[in-house]
Amino acid sequence: MSRRISSLEQLSSFVREIESSCVFVGVTESCLLAGSKDGELVCWSVSSGLQEWKIKFEGPCSKYDFSEGKIVFSESNKIHAVNIYSGEILWSVELEGSSDFVFCDKEGVWASSSVYNFEIQDYTEGSIWRINNSGQIVLRNPIKGRAWSLDGFRNSALFGLSRPNCGYGIANNDGVIEYYSSDYVDSPVTVGRGDGQGVVVLGHSNGAISIISEQRVQIHEIEKSSVVSIDYLEGWVAALESGLLAVGDSLGSWSIKTESALQSLCFGPAIEGENGIWTFSWDGRSVIRLLDQFDGTQKIEVFHDSKVGASFGSRDYLCIGDSSGMIYLIEKEVLRRRIIEPSDESLEDEGVRNLRKKIRRLRGG
Repeated sequence: MSRRISSLEQLSSFVREIESSCVFVGVTESCLLAGSKDGELVCWSVSSGLQEWKIKFEGPCSKYDFSEGKIVFSESNKIHAVNIYSGEILWSVELEGSSDFVFCDKEGVWASSSVYNFEIQDYTEGSIWRINNSGQIVLRNPIKGRAWSLDGFRNSALFGLSRPNCGYGIANNDGVIEYYSSDYVDSPVTVGRGDGQGVVVLGHSNGAISIISEQRVQIHEIEKSSVVSIDYLEGWVAALESGLLAVGDSLGSWSIKTESALQSLCFGPAIEGENGIWTFSWDGRSVIRLLDQFDGTQKIEVFHDSKVGASFGSRDYLCIGDSSGMIYLIEKEVLRRRIIEPSDESLEDEGVRNLRKKIRRLRGG
């Protein structure tokens, strides 16, 4: 049975606000962090909801990863490392071109950059960078095309490629890059997601999915529509531009067609079981849904006025950032309690909700 919820606030443990559109959100080590289009990086305590620190960069922020007490993220043409607990900037490095993806491992950071040619309206150059834990650039390798994903794979970095390769590359710590293409998939990579170790899943512009593991490469052809979002948690789930949502073999290998075009998705806390699938659509307003990961049954539906620009999901948390700069933290236990025992917040009128927003701003939220 699906429940329609009146607002995201009804499901959230707390709501906070940043100065501009949210680009990324994430939860690690009892900290919630958010980056904005205008270059703001903010950290709140998950347990208290209090702001721990805030830093302003030039912006825009783009991608991030967590590693041993720090957040590493891309901003304009730079990569920054910031201590999660204190907000201290540990190091910053400048790349050639726009900094895109970052991925952390024990030895340091992998990063990708690209150069956009406005005359031909396409990316003409790309590079993979290796940065050590002290913030020193160790390697810079030009690549064929632009990297559209970056993940750890067998103590190396695996990146999905646009044309002309349309496959993927693997860069190792010695500066060697090997390229792989498929006779079955002659289509650019649009998105990718891995477990940081031995599995990476790539989505292609023709609707195909490439599952890369140490043992083999599997190809799944879904339908002729670009893959716009993908996530992996002991199995993969992919959203296509057409509105189709498809799930891999380990979760039952099912698919459903949604009523509106999907923008993004992620695994996150469920009302029952280990995980659920959260989807985000836009049709004049955001439509946020929680689906059962094994059969696609809809559990929750929420409408939201602003566009969802960022999401983070795990078994215990779902964090959502929108285009107006609002940040919503949803915790598994709070979610389950509020669905089982609905609060009176669903009966609040617009005036009451606006009053709650004013109080939140006065508290520094």
